[in-house]
Amino acid sequence: MANNQVIQVLNLYEPVAEWPDDIALTLIKQRRRHHQLFKDNTNHSNLWTQIANYICHHHQYEISARQCQVKWYSLKHGYKNLKRLLSRDPDANGYKLRSPNWHDRKFYDELSDKFWLQSGTLIEDIEEIGVVDRVVDKVDLDLVIIDEIVPILF
Repeated sequence: MANNQVIQVLNLYEPVAEWPDDIALTLIKQRRRHHQLFKDNTNHSNLWTQIANYICHHHQYEISARQCQVKWYSLKHGYKNLKRLLSRDPDANGYKLRSPNWHDRKFYDELSDKFWLQSGTLIEDIEEIGVVDRVVDKVDLDLVIIDEIVPILF
């Protein structure tokens, strides 16, 4: 891209991005760097766009904000899954465990401090307090951080 800007595409049928190790590590580091902003703001779409733009500018790798968001949730889910497998977590009952993939293993240590836990509201908490997300696509619901919270109207 000539001007190094990523246009945010929120297309459910968007192609899946390939994530080389260095790009995935940059995603984790940028998500960590933006931690306080994710914590302080309920609308995260601009933050994901900033991360996608950073990746595009520093790695010459075109990626959308949505692809960054989905990969982040995938990395978090992979970390949580591998942690349950390694610790034989009794709370894993009821969770579908899977064999860890390369990125789950590769970035386990990088994610082991769980820096994101204060960055938003987990869907489990949302269900308990009676509000829902505007759209939760096909991302693992137990790890989705809500961008915008809307009260349920009955």
